[in-house]
Amino acid sequence: MAQLKVLKEEWDAVQTQFSTMATDVAVAFAKMIQELRDNGIGGVNYV
Repeated sequence: MAQLKVLKEEWDAVQTQFSTMATDVAVAFAKMIQELRDNGIGGVNYV
């Protein structure tokens, strides 16, 4: 049972890390889109 507990803890850590990364990516993407809009780069200038 100890091995299962360790596996579960590792799985939880991976899920937490993935969730954090996904949030970071979403925030970075939103910032990038906003910068593109603000700067009018590539014809994406629709605010």
